[in-house]
Amino acid sequence: MILPLLHQWTKANALFKPPVINQCRTIELKLTKLWHNAVETSLGKRENNSHIDCGCPREKKIPVLELEFIKAEGQGSMQMGSIDYSETKKQIANAKKREQIREREQKKKMKSEEAIQREEELCQDVYHFFDSSSDEQEATSDE
Repeated sequence: MILPLLHQWTKANALFKPPVINQCRTIELKLTKLWHNAVETSLGKRENNSHIDCGCPREKKIPVLELEFIKAEGQGSMQMGSIDYSETKKQIANAKKREQIREREQKKKMKSEEAIQREEELCQDVYHFFDSSSDEQEATSDE
């Protein structure tokens, strides 16, 4: 049953040859093992090895799915990989760019606020200048 499947796969893909993949015997053994595991699971003959029998209250027990994850984690199939250096560098660079943009916007805002304040002071100075000069003109005209 497995050999015809291998033969069919070889026909479908020309790269499906031993230099690229495992030898036919290795593939045959792996497929046979997987097939037997699938049959045992479908017939209910395989037991759930991840669960632990204990007398703890139900609230303190870990669910079966989480136990399977913990067991797989110990075996290495669910372990986290090492740091993704390129992505980390990108994220750090993006964070720096965002910080620089924020600082630039703050500087622009402060400069515009300072310009508005200087303009208001200038207007007040001009107003006081004209106000004081009109007072002087009134004083000279009264004389």
